[in-house]
Amino acid sequence: MIGNDIIDLEIARAERKSENIRYMSKVFSEEEMNQIINSNDPELCLWKLWAMKETAYKAHQRSFDLPRKLNPKAFSCVLDISNSGGKVSIDDSVYDIELNITSGYLHATSSSEKVSKNVFQINKDSAFDLITVITDNYHFTTEDFSIKKNAHGIPSIVAEDHSIEIPFSLSHHGKFTAFAIPLINS
Repeated sequence: MIGNDIIDLEIARAERKSENIRYMSKVFSEEEMNQIINSNDPELCLWKLWAMKETAYKAHQRSFDLPRKLNPKAFSCVLDISNSGGKVSIDDSVYDIELNITSGYLHATSSSEKVSKNVFQINKDSAFDLITVITDNYHFTTEDFSIKKNAHGIPSIVAEDHSIEIPFSLSHHGKFTAFAIPLINS
């Protein structure tokens, strides 16, 4: 199980979603909305909760091989005391979420195993950069691998001879790309 989400905070803050009660009522529970409204930084709180929901959604979708269908109100978020992560519940599943927040982005990840997490700014070679970083983690060459998605749009890195399939989670927003990939033998 693996999921991640990236938020470009410059773009996200400019949208001022925390002031849009109609939007918030479609995405967040009453409890989550109160947490956002009463936060010292409502906009950042909103995006933390959104990234947590999106990360859990990706992990949940992969865990159960579900088709794409995001209902954010079905995902219940609780931030931990340090605000550096929390838990998201959906049905009978609970996902631990880790948050990494910089001045430029918010990166949320969830995994049932040890992962490598990378964030980089998008450029014309982002797909190649992604393959390079991933294959370097596994000590393979970039020529041997490509990104493939299954019928539900869930991505994996696949060896050209199909002998290896490595799950990973990929996210883009604004000028950032992020991914999380499990580490082998670490």
